[in-house]
Amino acid sequence: MHIELMRRHVGKVRAVVDDKENVATFYLHGVLSNKILGYQVYNPKTTRKKSNTPRDSRYYTYQTSHKITGEYAIFGLEYIERRGILFVTEGIFEACRLINLGHDAVAILTSNPPTGLITQLFAISDTIVWCGDNDKAGKSSTLAKFPHMYFDVDLDEVDAYTLDKSIESVIYNEQICRVE
Repeated sequence: MHIELMRRHVGKVRAVVDDKENVATFYLHGVLSNKILGYQVYNPKTTRKKSNTPRDSRYYTYQTSHKITGEYAIFGLEYIERRGILFVTEGIFEACRLINLGHDAVAILTSNPPTGLITQLFAISDTIVWCGDNDKAGKSSTLAKFPHMYFDVDLDEVDAYTLDKSIESVIYNEQICRVE
């Protein structure tokens, strides 16, 4: 599991690893309170991407409803250093890659965030860059109206040169960036 996590750029990001079951668990924190409100379990052994049964799913997510807590649970808040730009990704491993490169990044675990979550993201930073998947869902996201980066592969699989140039373009030129 540790080799798989290194391949997925987890690096300095903390995960609870169960070597016996070969799974990793990542905690999700509330945007406003920073309290743990959920978790996502990653199981690379299974082929089913999502399922209601944790053992049968590659990604199993549990989170307390925002209707109960008044806030949304996302990944990466404990690594925010308030550098100015907040990179918002769909998945945890994409956020891990950016965090390990020294950027503020969170994973919202959806491509279609509700307005309340977007409002809460602006409580973290007034500059958001959407790093959605290069698919219909990523491009039609409500976050696509903000500066954004799209890649033909998942962000955690983009070569280092292309990723660095894309980030540089967004940060320094404040341009919308699309890499194909």
